Amino acid sequence: MPLKKPLYVVLMFVPACFAIAQQVRTMQMNADKVAAIGEIGALISEEDGMLTVRSIPPKERRPKETADLDIAVGDEVGMANGKRVKTAKGFKEAYDATPIAGEFKMGLRRSGQSFIVSFSKKDPKDMPTRMIVRSAGDENSDLFPALGFGLGKKGELVVISETLPNASKEFHKNDIVQTLNGKEVKTIKDFTKELDATKVGAELKFELTRDGKTITVTVPRPEPRQMIFRNN
Repeated sequence: MPLKKPLYVVLMFVPACFAIAQQVRTMQMNADKVAAIGEIGALISEEDGMLTVRSIPPKERRPKETADLDIAVGDEVGMANGKRVKTAKGFKEAYDATPIAGEFKMGLRRSGQSFIVSFSKKDPKDMPTRMIVRSAGDENSDLFPALGFGLGKKGELVVISETLPNASKEFHKNDIVQTLNGKEVKTIKDFTKELDATKVGAELKFELTRDGKTITVTVPRPEPRQMIFRNN
């Protein structure tokens, strides 16, 4: 039987509320071991038999109703709605069982001290979260959610293989990426290396070829957005 291609799930949080502070472009983990909480923009991960808060935006980037919740990266998660949980699956089951507008309680532990935080569960359609599923990136393809496009190899060329809703209108599908910040782009690894060497907010200068014409596009380097990888 042919092997299934791995998939990745991309969680793209609206910048005004859920921008991710960590200066990392990707977070690689099995999605079955992760629970995302849109109300606070947090990721709960299961590692080595323990549930912990893997990431959460700073207070000023959370919705007003959850900005003051005392939750921090590294907090251990032991309970969900009064039930002891040890897996991401169990945590998600407790969350899913909570009715819309109902109170969801999390039992946390930090520095040996246990405490509870709670928030009102929102209707999924009101959640400012976008989830996209695509084929996993390899040396011949990759997705850059903060920039809003994916890259792929077309023969010896690196091209924009797809655009996401947040992409600048100046980027078109099938554009050939010739250089980034003056550095020649022959592989996706070349592109990633130069992107990662550029500070957030600094200028990204693209030299593209479209319909045989050379086009220059300049955009600021956006804050990284999280990607969660899983294998099916």
